[in-house]
Amino acid sequence: MSFTLTSTPTKESVIYLSPSKRQRTHAPPTNPNRSKYTKNQLNSWVQRADAVASCSIRDIYNLEASEANRKDPDYYWLGAVPCRNVKVVGMVVGVQEYEKRTLYTVDDGTGVIDCVARHTLVRSPPKPETEAAKYKRVDPVAPLLGPPKPIADVGKLVQVIGTVGHSFERQVIVSKIRLCLSTNDELLHARAVRELHRTSYSSALEFIIPPQQHNPDPQTPIKKRPNSKSMLSSPPSSVTSSPVKDPFQTSPSKSIPKKPTKPAPTKLRHPSRLHTGDLTAITFCIYVKYYMDCISDEDSPSSSTQPDITPRPSSRYQHQIDETPRRIPRLDYGLGYPDNPSFASEPPPSQARPEQRRGFTLSYLRRVSELSLLASRIIDAVSKRRIRAELKEMKANGLPLPRKMPSSKLSPEIKHARMKELFCFAIKQLSKEGSIIIWDGPIRRCPDASVEGVSRLWKANTSASTTAGNSTLFSTTLGASLLAEGDDDDEGALSDPQPGENAYVSLTPEFMANHVEEAIKSVVERKEAKGNPYAGAAKDEVLKELKGDDRWRRLGSWMVDDALKNLKEDERAYTSKDGHWHLTA
Repeated sequence: MSFTLTSTPTKESVIYLSPSKRQRTHAPPTNPNRSKYTKNQLNSWVQRADAVASCSIRDIYNLEASEANRKDPDYYWLGAVPCRNVKVVGMVVGVQEYEKRTLYTVDDGTGVIDCVARHTLVRSPPKPETEAAKYKRVDPVAPLLGPPKPIADVGKLVQVIGTVGHSFERQVIVSKIRLCLSTNDELLHARAVRELHRTSYSSALEFIIPPQQHNPDPQTPIKKRPNSKSMLSSPPSSVTSSPVKDPFQTSPSKSIPKKPTKPAPTKLRHPSRLHTGDLTAITFCIYVKYYMDCISDEDSPSSSTQPDITPRPSSRYQHQIDETPRRIPRLDYGLGYPDNPSFASEPPPSQARPEQRRGFTLSYLRRVSELSLLASRIIDAVSKRRIRAELKEMKANGLPLPRKMPSSKLSPEIKHARMKELFCFAIKQLSKEGSIIIWDGPIRRCPDASVEGVSRLWKANTSASTTAGNSTLFSTTLGASLLAEGDDDDEGALSDPQPGENAYVSLTPEFMANHVEEAIKSVVERKEAKGNPYAGAAKDEVLKELKGDDRWRRLGSWMVDDALKNLKEDERAYTSKDGHWHLTA
């Protein structure tokens, strides 16, 4: 008996399978029993202004949506607290400017999130109605102002309050954003968030909607003297007293009214950048008035009437005898602190006192390079228009056109004579409108060279073709060089200033305020002298009082209105219900 052993060889093989795709983790279903309030009640709560949850950026990404299938639900759950508006504090690590929004990328150490600050489209304010504006082309729609500058740069700490949104990923739609006053604000915010997680967000207790805070009607704040008893009896505030509160809520008694700042005047284009269609006599009147409004005495190289001949010690000797230690000046971190405290309180030229003003003569204005350049361009443009109109008339009448086009270039003598006529026309037109008056005070001496330091008067050149070195402002040297190239600014063509030449000053609301104040006093004193009861002075009475002087005979009522508004803003006068004006002092 024999046994046969048979064996079948087997080979083990390994099949490498591709890893299975990771399933997307869905948010856990919302627990309907986490709050006793209905969905509408919770939705009303998160829409309130005081429903702001202080949290970290990591908490924003971990928020649980009230409806799991919606990317933009009505509200979210931050642990046990429903919220929609959040408050974060972090460092700006990126700023992107767009036409309708600014994107701030904020990092607080727990995460990075985009904060979208939408812009409000604001149109430029309407210009005041003047006699010269009637002849200028009016746009049907006011131009839109440019987007505002970013509130914070990269590296700054900011406090952001906004609504949680979703665009590819979660982001914050900014409601309020401000710079942090101290670097400790981020640490204090992180400490407050940890405390809120311990006491409110991770609490097992049921959420209770806080009662509505009824703020009293806004009233004019009254400054109170500090009292030691009231200061000691005031309860200390705590950042952990409530899970959600309005961080920008201030007490009415602590708010201090601020005087509204006056907007800066709109800058005009440099005369070399004006379009050909704008080169008219009315435009020249506007530029002369603008120059007289904005130029100051410090810009003139000869603003002082007499040189200072008093002997002074040299700076070297003065440094040796003055060894008194001085305080180290404040470091300027790009914030623009003034070196001299008196510089910040120096009034602008339009608000200077009457004794500080200096009149403009025709000889002085003709030696301003920008005005001379504009007058030269206007004369050339008018000459071209005249030739073009003559050719058009010849063509309409069927007359043969000349083979060679006539030249529009004028001889230097004729051009200088017409430029002088243009300056005289501007002075007469502005005087007729009541925009300038004859000045019997100190006048400006004619400069020996072009007036320097007036480049700040003109609008910046923001065109893309401008190089980096010339992207700020046109200087007066540019205007002078353009005139020199055309041989139009020949000093010999300008006549010498006459000793008895008339001078003029521009009428501004700040300048007229002092004269209107004196007119109100005169009207009130005249009424009291006649035995009439005190009733203030009406606007028509003030205008009539001013026009009693021959130099104010062309003064317009709108100028008196602007001066009265200036007195009211400076708290030097107020108006009663009957429209009469009264002085405060």
